[in-house]
Amino acid sequence: LIFHFLGAPSGMTLQLNELYRIFAGIVIPGPGLSLVFNLFVLYWVGRSLEQIWGTWRIILIYICGYLGGLISTCYLDPDALFVGAQTGSLALCAAAYVFQNSSRKGSSFATTPQILKRASSSAFILGLIFIISQGFERDPSAATQTAWIVSVGIGAAFGSIFGQMSKRRRTWVLTDGDRYSASISILGAAIPVGSLAFAM
Repeated sequence: LIFHFLGAPSGMTLQLNELYRIFAGIVIPGPGLSLVFNLFVLYWVGRSLEQIWGTWRIILIYICGYLGGLISTCYLDPDALFVGAQTGSLALCAAAYVFQNSSRKGSSFATTPQILKRASSSAFILGLIFIISQGFERDPSAATQTAWIVSVGIGAAFGSIFGQMSKRRRTWVLTDGDRYSASISILGAAIPVGSLAFAM
């Protein structure tokens, strides 16, 4: 009920033309410790990657991971409410890990920067915790698990593409010096929403 109140989308609500829910769901964390997971990912992984990839690439990965999870959930279980912040975070984790490993293989340019190593290591550890804890849910549905898999696949695809871009440009840094911090902005929106969900 609380997730519906906060604006979480589902296949049924979208069929009723409540399209604002598509955007509301992007910052709503799942149950349990999902809020903590999302905050750690955005701070340790997203913020670091943003300095290497730039703002718009981070936004693209996060939103595509979210939308991939939303579409798969609505298709498999139209009645299920979708809380999508964790799918965006999972996409970032997968992108960070795959990017470092795909661009490192066969690369002849400078050694891996420390900030990328830290982001990749954090992504691996946080992703492993998420998997072991089953997304901090007691019994996640098949639709929820599929949404996680889809978002990880989307993030891995972006990580691979950006890795190939790094090889062609012979540099780890793909950003043009963006100053706007998408990771911190999403994090800032997620904290009050998540806090409200816990309080109610």
